[in-house]
Amino acid sequence: MSRYIVYFELFGKKMKTTVIAENEDAARLSVKDKVVFHKVERVYTAADGRNAFNDIMDIIYGENNN
Repeated sequence: MSRYIVYFELFGKKMKTTVIAENEDAARLSVKDKVVFHKVERVYTAADGRNAFNDIMDIIYGENNN
């Protein structure tokens, strides 16, 4: 195992961290695996032809109006 400095970018901000890994690929993956996603939501736009009203109706009536 060796120590690696991994340089990466999040939202345009350049960052670096030090990890212990077997090789460069494992070091890259260890940083990637540390990203924690708390929630992902879809944002509907007028171009989608969907809106919150359609979603509520789908929930109430159990229909999919796509």
